Amino acid sequence: MNGSNGNGKRTRGSGTYVLVLRLPHSRRLAIGKLGRFYLRSGYYCYVGSGFGPGGVLARLSHHFRPARHPHWHVDYLRKIASIEAAWYAMHEKTQEHRWASILGRMPDASIPVPGFGSSDCSCPSHMLYFSARPTTNHLGRLFRARPVR
Repeated sequence: MNGSNGNGKRTRGSGTYVLVLRLPHSRRLAIGKLGRFYLRSGYYCYVGSGFGPGGVLARLSHHFRPARHPHWHVDYLRKIASIEAAWYAMHEKTQEHRWASILGRMPDASIPVPGFGSSDCSCPSHMLYFSARPTTNHLGRLFRARPVR
């Protein structure tokens, strides 16, 4: 599928993704301009999109590498949490806001950091916390997405 990179140029492989991250121990974390937050041990689902050069797979590739200089809010979380899974779907229009809303309605979901990943929209957050790992069956049915690992 194709998407726009904001310059009117079309890019292949555009889409939306969910990172499932595990934080083994509760910690305090400074997240850019958002401030310092206490994060409980458990699972964090971050919803993002890739509509620029390289599309969603390039964005996921970025997230799987250590971030020396954090750019996005999730880069800060990646310093202390491990990626347990990544799910994505290719499409021409972002589903990021809808997916974050769906995750927020799941049982046990809560917003640990208001505004996380959503500074450019009116969503409460694009990251949700779960005390137990959301099942891949549940996520797959919700998003009709493909697993990365």
